[in-house]
Amino acid sequence: MTITVPFQRGMSYGYRALRGDYAPEKVARDAAEMASWGIDSVALHVHVAQETFASTRVFADFTVTPSDEEITGAIEEFRRNGIRVMLKPMIESQDSAWQGSIRFPEDGNEQIAGVRTGYWQRWFDSFTSCLAHYATLAQRAGAEVFCVGCELVGTMDQSELWTRAIGAVRERFDGVITYNTDHSALDAPRDWFIHLDALSISYYVSVATRPGATVDEMTAHLAPHADELERQAERLGMPVFFGEIGARSRAGTATLPWDYQTPAPYSGSEQADYLTAILQTFWSRPWWRGLYWWKWEERQRRPQYLDDPAGDKGFTLAGKPGQQVMTTWYSRTDR
Repeated sequence: MTITVPFQRGMSYGYRALRGDYAPEKVARDAAEMASWGIDSVALHVHVAQETFASTRVFADFTVTPSDEEITGAIEEFRRNGIRVMLKPMIESQDSAWQGSIRFPEDGNEQIAGVRTGYWQRWFDSFTSCLAHYATLAQRAGAEVFCVGCELVGTMDQSELWTRAIGAVRERFDGVITYNTDHSALDAPRDWFIHLDALSISYYVSVATRPGATVDEMTAHLAPHADELERQAERLGMPVFFGEIGARSRAGTATLPWDYQTPAPYSGSEQADYLTAILQTFWSRPWWRGLYWWKWEERQRRPQYLDDPAGDKGFTLAGKPGQQVMTTWYSRTDR
């Protein structure tokens, strides 16, 4: 059965939301506000944990993981507002390591006679149980898309184990299934991608060589990257969308859109120009199925975002020039 992958005017919501943060009143306010922007899709984050990057147990935590009731209520509220939901369980290593750092020695090593390594099997058994649980929840609550993982670059060569994990989700969820890779992984697509309905990408590509570049300069810089991505999408034979994309409202953000640490003066205009360049470049390409902006709100108070009275320098768009850019493009009906 072929599953239709819709065009997604998206927003990422709830990164690092703790238990209790998806309170019904707050979600209702946010969903109504998103709908007024023209947002029709939300990536709903569920923070699941493992103790360190080298741990083999993935688990829901009573403090850092929203409850199943909260998640279900949030999905239902977004859908009442006409917003599709991509449920996105996100592994967060509690030692603060990036999830892409998760990796182990190959299973079956026997440096000591009679003792064999089996880290990958144990980790995937735990991870697959996590995915199966949330896929069941997503199906019952009516989510339209399920993301099986995000930027787990250290795990991606485990083809057989990934195939089994996706199969466990497919048994429980009948919507669109995707995996959110980082863009560099497209240079060597994995064979298990064929079991997905679409590939989503964390697309943090530099679109400028200097702070303050114009939109025309940004689109010219971006064009060859977009053409290469189109060739990769054709080779994959499936739609592609940006499961994450964003840039801070700071000077120079278009040169390093992924950067969350560098101090710099506020520049809401450069953030807005970055979003304009992305949308101008990709909007009309039929294989491209939209984006989820990173992100709706900041849940970590980073001092380098708050040291300029001109404005907040995080990734959010609310109250900045980028909000109007998003609203204007998301109101278009030609996709």
